[in-house]
Amino acid sequence: MSRFSIGFAISLFCFCFGLAIAPVTSAAIHGPNECCFLDHDLADVDSNCQAGIVVGPQRPKWCDVDGDGSPETPTYASRWATCCFLDSVYTISDWLFMAFIALTLIVFGIAGYFFLFSGGSSSNIEKSKNFLVWGIVALAFVLLSKVIPAIIKAIVA
Repeated sequence: MSRFSIGFAISLFCFCFGLAIAPVTSAAIHGPNECCFLDHDLADVDSNCQAGIVVGPQRPKWCDVDGDGSPETPTYASRWATCCFLDSVYTISDWLFMAFIALTLIVFGIAGYFFLFSGGSSSNIEKSKNFLVWGIVALAFVLLSKVIPAIIKAIVA
């Protein structure tokens, strides 16, 4: 292994450790959050699970969604944990959707480049076809990133 890859691995480990330790130290002081801020409308799961509000149990032990150290008062939702879980799933799928859209555009762009500048070379045309196949695979992942959360929602809710 090169020095660069070892240094990159150590930096990545320290970054991930730093991301993981912050919530742990906060949870050690007050306990875990018993609420969440919803970015997605999940009113079909619970009528109180609407986008833009903080949901939680009637009397949470601790609820600090903005991280300022002062507790918030959540809107009561009987299925608040399910709403928080599904909101997390939808948020992750939104990020995956954007990442796979970008990847798909890049792969199709590379395929077009190889096709346009192949100069009749069969090897470059074959590369272009391979990139088109991988672009279609990335497009399938784009579609899956929107279908899988709906399947999870149907199972959980």
